[in-house]
Amino acid sequence: MIKRYSKEEITKLFTDAARYGAWLKVELAILRARVDLGTLEKDSHDEIERRAKFDCRRIEEIEADTRHDLLSFVQCVQEEIGKDRLAKFFHESITSYDTEEPATAIIIIEAIQVIIAALQRLCTSLKEKAVEHKYLLKIHRTHGQHAQPTTFGLELLWWLDAVDRQIEKLEDVKKDMAYSKITGGVGTYGTGLSPELEKKALEYLGLKPARISAQIILRDRHCRVLNELAILASLLEHIAVNIRLYGQTEVNEVKEPFGNKQKGSSFMPHKRNNILTENACGMATMVRGYAGMLMEKIPTWGARDIAHSSIERVIIPDAFEIANFMLCRIDGVIKGMVVNKDQMQKNLNLLKGAIFSPDAKELLMNKGVDPENAYRICQRAAFETMENGTPYKDALENDTDFPVDLKGSKELEGIFIPENTLKYIDETFARFGL
Repeated sequence: MIKRYSKEEITKLFTDAARYGAWLKVELAILRARVDLGTLEKDSHDEIERRAKFDCRRIEEIEADTRHDLLSFVQCVQEEIGKDRLAKFFHESITSYDTEEPATAIIIIEAIQVIIAALQRLCTSLKEKAVEHKYLLKIHRTHGQHAQPTTFGLELLWWLDAVDRQIEKLEDVKKDMAYSKITGGVGTYGTGLSPELEKKALEYLGLKPARISAQIILRDRHCRVLNELAILASLLEHIAVNIRLYGQTEVNEVKEPFGNKQKGSSFMPHKRNNILTENACGMATMVRGYAGMLMEKIPTWGARDIAHSSIERVIIPDAFEIANFMLCRIDGVIKGMVVNKDQMQKNLNLLKGAIFSPDAKELLMNKGVDPENAYRICQRAAFETMENGTPYKDALENDTDFPVDLKGSKELEGIFIPENTLKYIDETFARFGL
């Protein structure tokens, strides 16, 4: 991932050094399991563990000739162990992906935990803002048009619910990724491996044996990780899109943060472009694309081919980088957003009461007007309001089919109170412990 969208907490997990470190951890866990099973002396294990080191530059030198990164790593470590009999025990009887699969699982699980921590921070920010704006009335929109009153707190709570659910989903995916393999070239354990050794070695790594594998773990597990990241990115895009919409000049209800020295346009000084949320929307597209790429590489020729490997090296780190960057960015936007309360009130009254057409229809039906006529009366009045600016109450009373006994009544006056539609707001917040 380019530096612009990288953050250290994810970047450090996917460096060459981190990958080699995870490989070494797996190799040593296998040797430790051999000690437990009595096939390797503890003194030999301890001495190998003491000597086992790697040098990234030396691995690159070896790989220039071998064209095989894992074997280049093994050769580098064996050089550090020395030329005595101990070197032969390192990587004995195992294939490359007996090392790489558990190591990849370890790294992905650590990356998921970083994402979960970022999600928890965003949830905290959304909770704080939802409570702050719990009773702040605004118009909610459907199909881009004014619908009914809500509060900004309720809308923030809706966003909170969406991202909060992803924590549980990612915890579940983390469990799925904890299944790995040390089963040899085609999953039959071959010479020198056993289910017992696999179980013990993986336990040392905090992992579990898959019920069965070939040379690799099929990529449905990895795909599920990227799919969840893609869903998360889409939910973050939902937040970003709506902040962008609310920041339009004509709406002007919510603006993303804008620094004192920030510039919105190279040509138009008056511009205050929503660059943070627009950028997040572009990032979501990338994460969804990565999920699709990996899904295409679930199929493999027999026990394994290398088609999946090349894209995994790029898209798995990048997907985590982008998801983490998006989370941090949206969290910053939520914390620093500018809420225009006066404009929300102005927009709430923009249609001069036509947003209460459902309440008017309900009132008419309660007075004995059949549903179709009630709908048409309220619709005609609403269109009169929107086309000619007539206050909705007046448009209703001017309709020839509107019941005479309701004109000027307290019942009619009572439907034009936004708070009447929000009587369950406290109960909704209570579901979140707020």
